[in-house]
Amino acid sequence: MDKNNDNYNYNNNHAAKLAASNNVVKYAGFITGEFVPIAVESHGPINRDALQFLSEFGKRLVETTGDVRASSFLFQRISVVVQRFNSVLLHDGFVDDDRPE
Repeated sequence: MDKNNDNYNYNNNHAAKLAASNNVVKYAGFITGEFVPIAVESHGPINRDALQFLSEFGKRLVETTGDVRASSFLFQRISVVVQRFNSVLLHDGFVDDDRPE
């Protein structure tokens, strides 16, 4: 890998880690069990704890459903949710001057 790509991956991973740690602090007083924040970057990685949690959850889905694709479907669904959220943000970011208030 080239150095620029490594920096890009580091910066994205850093943002995911920071978002996850902020959520742990934010919700610490409300959680009585285990809390695993899931931080997903649009074009980057998932934070490490979330990746471990989702991988384990995917394995359990496979065991429960018997469908070896269940884990892949889980990660695909997360990707679709992120894409939909981004499209909503993009759509809501445009101002329609012709619309009456």
